[in-house]
Amino acid sequence: MERRDAMMDIDYGHFYVTERVEHGFERLDGEVDFASGRPVLLTPGKVTVVSCVQSHYAPVMLIGTESEEDLPKLGEGWALLDTVEYRPLYGGRMELWGCTTGQSKPAVHLDLSTSRTHLVRVYAKGREDADQRFVESLDRDEVLHDGLEEYAIVFTPTGWQEPPQPDEELLRDPFLLDPRTGRRKLGSPYEKAAREDARRQSSAEARTGELSADAAPHSGTPSEGWRRLPLWG
Repeated sequence: MERRDAMMDIDYGHFYVTERVEHGFERLDGEVDFASGRPVLLTPGKVTVVSCVQSHYAPVMLIGTESEEDLPKLGEGWALLDTVEYRPLYGGRMELWGCTTGQSKPAVHLDLSTSRTHLVRVYAKGREDADQRFVESLDRDEVLHDGLEEYAIVFTPTGWQEPPQPDEELLRDPFLLDPRTGRRKLGSPYEKAAREDARRQSSAEARTGELSADAAPHSGTPSEGWRRLPLWG
């Protein structure tokens, strides 16, 4: 069993367990259905965990197990919140991120086998009265930002899949991806201009190399023909 402990700065009432998009892959996104009311939401490449408090700090354990018999014993007060099945889409590196607060502190990750599918169990502690305790702290002018909730996200391999492979075309040509979205630019004017500029630069560098190679033999001492010319003066 692998375990990574971190502190999550939760804002907007949720945080993510997200798979890093590796080089050669196109980002696959999906809209998170918060209206469903489920505490754990699955979209491509991401597990969203919904908190009972809008903004606070929560300890989070990221755990990888080898089998059902390897599940952690969390102790009193912990409850299973929900389960989803996760299928790796890129390289299997799972990280903790806030909505606008960045990566967890410390920045931790869990490497999943990309040839397996994984059952994700999300456990929580303190959720049953977290919102009440937060509201009561407002009346005391001592706003609680810590000690409201704790989470444990446990990945267990359950099935098999073909491991995702990077796109050879994307590996060869970085201009095919929009750096803002991680998706193909689909022949946008920006893509065409950038690729044409890259080709011109590559061609110019090649010509410069050829000229340098041609000039090399003639550099240094004058040729025999020049040395036979009479000197005037």
